[in-house]
Amino acid sequence: MYKIEKMTQDIALHIADDWKYPDEYSFYDMTEDPEDYAEIVSEDLRGDRYYSVVEDGILIGYFCFYEEDEFVEIGLGLRPDLTGQGRGIEFFNLITDFIVNKTNNKRLRLSVAEFNKRAIKVYKKAGFYEVSNKKVNTNGGIYDFVIMEKSETINIEKYLDKFVKATVDILKDNLVGIYLHGSYAMGCYNFKTSDIDVIIVINHNISDNQKILCMNESVLFNNKLGAKGFEMSIVKKEFCNKDIYPIPYELHFSSFHLEEYRETPIKYISEMQGFDEDLSAHFKMVLHRGKKLYGKEIKDVFSDVPDEYYLKSILYDISDYNNEFVTNNFVYVILNLCRTLAYVKERLILSKQEGGEWAIKNTDIVYREIISKALSGYKLGEKIYLNDYKLADEFVSYMRVEISFNTTIEFRLATLSDLDNIKRMYKEIVEKMLKDGLEVWDDIYPVNYIEDDILNNSFYIMTSGLDIMSGVFISKKHNEENSITWKNPKASAMYIDRLGVNINYLNKGIASKTIENILKIAKNQDVEYLRLFVVDKNKPAIKLYEKNRFFKADGIYNEVIDDELVLKQYGYEIGV
Repeated sequence: MYKIEKMTQDIALHIADDWKYPDEYSFYDMTEDPEDYAEIVSEDLRGDRYYSVVEDGILIGYFCFYEEDEFVEIGLGLRPDLTGQGRGIEFFNLITDFIVNKTNNKRLRLSVAEFNKRAIKVYKKAGFYEVSNKKVNTNGGIYDFVIMEKSETINIEKYLDKFVKATVDILKDNLVGIYLHGSYAMGCYNFKTSDIDVIIVINHNISDNQKILCMNESVLFNNKLGAKGFEMSIVKKEFCNKDIYPIPYELHFSSFHLEEYRETPIKYISEMQGFDEDLSAHFKMVLHRGKKLYGKEIKDVFSDVPDEYYLKSILYDISDYNNEFVTNNFVYVILNLCRTLAYVKERLILSKQEGGEWAIKNTDIVYREIISKALSGYKLGEKIYLNDYKLADEFVSYMRVEISFNTTIEFRLATLSDLDNIKRMYKEIVEKMLKDGLEVWDDIYPVNYIEDDILNNSFYIMTSGLDIMSGVFISKKHNEENSITWKNPKASAMYIDRLGVNINYLNKGIASKTIENILKIAKNQDVEYLRLFVVDKNKPAIKLYEKNRFFKADGIYNEVIDDELVLKQYGYEIGV
């Protein structure tokens, strides 16, 4: 049983003189700071601001607070022999609840030595976020301190506990467990920029009434949180340890769907089920960095997600980043790319904040300012605006390339689901060619031919799962194959055309790798020669083919485009 009492003189002297912290934490001994010592031992200086925390009649800690116009400054200490035992969050929440009630819900602020990662983790878990850093002259030296605030004085643990108890009551014996993942589980939660992420596991189907009750509890919890609120998915246990992608779910809620549920709740619960590409990533987070809130142990419910599925899940999440999305979601985009790269390079499972901190040390130095700004925005809970987003767009392209080259690259037949991305890639290629003064392709060719190529199973792409890196048309026939004098005209041949490389992947060996894969296909089909046509003024393409040991055949094919334009084309071939 906890009790908070105004600090007496005897307790003040006991804390000041007798409490000694081990190792580097001796920094917090009152005798190390003359000003702090003088204040706590003086009844006049303490005033009504110092309190003792007692458990079953035994002193376990103390705290003090100072009211300003807009916020309350907090100081605290847990008894030395109780530190490092996981009691920090409970002790801290007890203190903040008391102060909130005492000070009419003002914003809370505290300062903590930068080296004290243990305390910072506790404060973040309680909903505090980093505001700034400062150097403080104390304890006979200059030390780095982190300033932290909690603008919304909600006790997240209390409301999370209420949600768990309500869910247990609703689902009863059908409930397997409730599991926390994401920033709150990893100690990086920020009230302004983070959501609370929960997976609820059940044995079998739940009724519509149970769905409504679960949704109502989710909405209640969501309304207590910051802008990003609460995200919840209900899944069956049978899919938590099965190799499947994407993973089916029974019900889902996030703040994004709040209005939809409020307007048509019955329609919502009947339609909000299906397959979710994100769940593979969530499951892996639960297993490696998550926390059990109720029910069976995590390891008894979840098996590890295959690397292939986890990669699909995280790559799906970053696949649609474009310039507009980067501008409107700068912090999210930058940090999400950072943690994705950390996984594909080092198999690290990180929060967005941890991903940004990793990337500062492990990416090109030219982008460190961009990453630092994103981290600052995340920690402060503020949207970041840049005067020029050019460097941010360059960073996104750079990261996509880095991520792609650290994943499995596949050469395969294109499908119609790839068509939009292929067309987008070729339009960008044409724009660059025209900008470089190379008038070979235009807004009609080759873009308008690709759909038929795909339908005829003749168009191949090289893809990392994130980006289409190149595309090419392959056929055993060419309308003008007899216009050139080939080395062996009667030999079996395969023709390539419309070879294009994503402009973000230029000068990285992608074209040569594409040709290498085409040669493998030709060899498997017992083709003797690989042939192509190239416009005489397309010097970069000619250089590429000659570099890859293609030989120029005799003759020139004149392709008549219109009365004013005739393209002179050479034939090139290589023996398979």
